[in-house]
Amino acid sequence: MYLNIKNKIEIILYKFFKLILVAVFKRNGDVLPLYLLKKFDKNLIDNFARDINAINIPVIFVTGTNGKTTTANLIASGFNNAGMKVCSNINGANMTNGIFGSILEQYSSNGKFNANIIVIEIDEKVFPYIISKINPDVIVITNFYRDQLDRYGEVNTTMLNIKKSIQSLKTYPLLILPSNEPLASFIGFNTKNRKFYFNVKSEKKEFHNNNKHNNDINNSCRSGNAQLNILNKPNSGSDEYNLCKREKENSNIALTDAISCPQCGNILSAYFNAHYTMTNYCCNYCGYKNAAADIEAEPFGDDYITFNFKNIEEFNSKVKNRDFDFKPSIQGYYNILNYTAAFLVLKFYCIDDEIIKKTFENYSTKFGRSFKKTVQGIECSIDLVKNPSGFNNVLEKIFEKDDCINALFAFSDRDADGRDVSWIWDVNFEKYINKFNNIAITGLRPYDMAIRLKTAGIDIKKIKVNHSVKKAFNEIINLISYNNNNYLYKTDKKIDKLYIFSTYTELSNLEKIII
Repeated sequence: MYLNIKNKIEIILYKFFKLILVAVFKRNGDVLPLYLLKKFDKNLIDNFARDINAINIPVIFVTGTNGKTTTANLIASGFNNAGMKVCSNINGANMTNGIFGSILEQYSSNGKFNANIIVIEIDEKVFPYIISKINPDVIVITNFYRDQLDRYGEVNTTMLNIKKSIQSLKTYPLLILPSNEPLASFIGFNTKNRKFYFNVKSEKKEFHNNNKHNNDINNSCRSGNAQLNILNKPNSGSDEYNLCKREKENSNIALTDAISCPQCGNILSAYFNAHYTMTNYCCNYCGYKNAAADIEAEPFGDDYITFNFKNIEEFNSKVKNRDFDFKPSIQGYYNILNYTAAFLVLKFYCIDDEIIKKTFENYSTKFGRSFKKTVQGIECSIDLVKNPSGFNNVLEKIFEKDDCINALFAFSDRDADGRDVSWIWDVNFEKYINKFNNIAITGLRPYDMAIRLKTAGIDIKKIKVNHSVKKAFNEIINLISYNNNNYLYKTDKKIDKLYIFSTYTELSNLEKIII
């Protein structure tokens, strides 16, 4: 509608450049073509954004620190299985060039847009810019945690920038928010937008109370003061010191990023569940508290998940049964929340229960998102790790099933990874010091990770460093194979799995080696 001859030529050039990158250089080709085209047309983004707004098709944005790729892809897969043509950046290219590249790809050479719904994952940093160009109908927020402070700045600032950008819209998109996460939930606080809140049903985590003093300390740990107490170094031997030390060694509670109220800045009072995730919180000063969840996910181990509808009467006509259950294809506590958010979007657009169930039960992860591949008889699981919260969640998921693992850390600090690597000191390796067998570390900053693991108490004899990703991978595969062939003499059991923890830029190197 708003595209001219020049824009139609740009569509053809984009497809040509991407074809060369994919066919010749074996790259995804999601970002570079648009980067090149912008050099010749400074109005390219404005022109295509204006055309998308004029087409007037549903647009769904997904943003947040962790889980946005999985959530967006679950939503897109659901629409695909329902027979809809979806425009989505499924490879996770969530900055400006990748987002608009995925949009250009859906155009035919005559300027016709060939999708009838858009599902876009957006990096938190560029969210305000993207939303100023394209008007969304639905916005999903997964969570907000510290992530690459050199790029994003302080997490509250990131959240407030996103909130302000939503409030600046002339329209009021539907907000789908986690009720258990104070910062993400605050996006909907005092806004005119319709809001649906999701959560996981679980019991509150209680601490041992021996006396009134310990009870006060427990409240302090629940509210987030445990982190402050650790930093302030209470007197060694005191009840406060021992409790906070014990909680740091055995949980992630002291490392939560949402200890202060986003409304007034005072310390929140909060309860945590068995996974050390907030379930309820409130501010005793201004009254800010968690919203009631409209839908709760109730997990039953890894066997199945049930969704319980609480306050959404609208969904009575859209859901065949009051409860919805399925067997998840991907595990992990945080993935339960991803499933729940995706379910809300799909039901909002009246996708049939059976289609959603099929989607959720057959969903296959992208490389780096709990992706699995067997190499020389060894099952390799690859996870992207980029911040303390996400890393802690990955470790918790793994050690719920495995008592001891082999590990490869691919750790670098390129621009896309974040130059500040100090976040690894907030990953709770202390909790798992006796659960690592063979360890290999590679990438641009392997010794930073090696020092972190050594400081946590892991035996340095288990750690091997090699800057070459390919050599490090082959060495640990060979070591695992050798140990397993001789495990009666080397260890008391056979450990035939390798878990790979990689920062963003090393994923492409690993994919070339493993796939």
